Amino acid sequence: MSWIQWQGETWQPTAHDAQLYLHVSKPDTGCPRLSWYFDLMHMEKADVPAKPDDEDRERWIGVEITSLHFTETDWRRLAGREIRADPAWHEAHDHLSEYGHLALSHVTVATAPPPGEARRHASLTQWRGHDFILRFGERDGFAFPCELDAWVIPDADYYRTEPEPAAALTRFAEGPPDLRVITRAVFIGGSVAVPRVGDDPLPWARRALMEEAGCDAVHEPTIDWACRFDREHNKVEQMPGWASTVRFWTRPPRRGSEG
Repeated sequence: MSWIQWQGETWQPTAHDAQLYLHVSKPDTGCPRLSWYFDLMHMEKADVPAKPDDEDRERWIGVEITSLHFTETDWRRLAGREIRADPAWHEAHDHLSEYGHLALSHVTVATAPPPGEARRHASLTQWRGHDFILRFGERDGFAFPCELDAWVIPDADYYRTEPEPAAALTRFAEGPPDLRVITRAVFIGGSVAVPRVGDDPLPWARRALMEEAGCDAVHEPTIDWACRFDREHNKVEQMPGWASTVRFWTRPPRRGSEG
C-alpha cells in the first residue's frame, strides 16, 4: 500500500508498493560497490465520468531516490534504519561513481496534471531536493514498511544558474515536508556488473551478490553482454565472453506486475 501527502493535499491510498533495486559494481571501480535505488509510482483513479476517447483517467505521482548510500554487507540491515539526508550525511558519502560521475543522492518527484482538458496542454512537472528523511521498519520477507519526508523545489529553481548563498548550504528540512509517504518498500531485484570471466558470468554474479549484500535469492537471471559496433559501424552487436551485467529478481516475477 502507499499513502501520499503532496504539497498539503492527501491523495487516495492505493495498493502500490515502493520498490528497492540494488546494483553491485565491479571490484575495481574505486568506489562503494553497492548502490540502492528507491522508486514508487502512486496512481489513483480520477473521479470524472468516463468518455470513449479517454486515454488516461488516472492521476499519478512518481517518487525516486537515486542512491541510499547503504553499503552494509547484509541487505537485511535496512530494517530499523533511518537515513537523515542532511548536509553532514551528504558530505560523509561524497564520492564518484564507477563511471566518474558524482554519486548524488536526491529525491525526484514527478507529476502529471489531472485528466481532462488541462492534461492535453500541459507537460510533466518535476521537483528535486537533497533534504529527506527515510525510515525503514522491521523486515517482512523482502519488504520493509517505510516512511519518507522530503523537501523539494521545482526543476527550474533546482537547475539555477547562480550559486546559492553560503548560509543555504547548511540548512536542512525547513518547514513541513513538501512530500510525505507511508508505504511498503520491497527489495525486488537488481543487477551485478561482472568483469570478463568467461562464457558463464552467473556463478560469479551469484557469489558477488552473496558476498557484497548477503543476498542468495536470484530468480530468472538475464545476461546483458558488453556491446561493440560491427566492422562496418552499422549496428551494435553483443560480445559473449566479454564483460556483462547480470540482472535478477529476488522472487519469481508476477507477470505484468512486479513488486
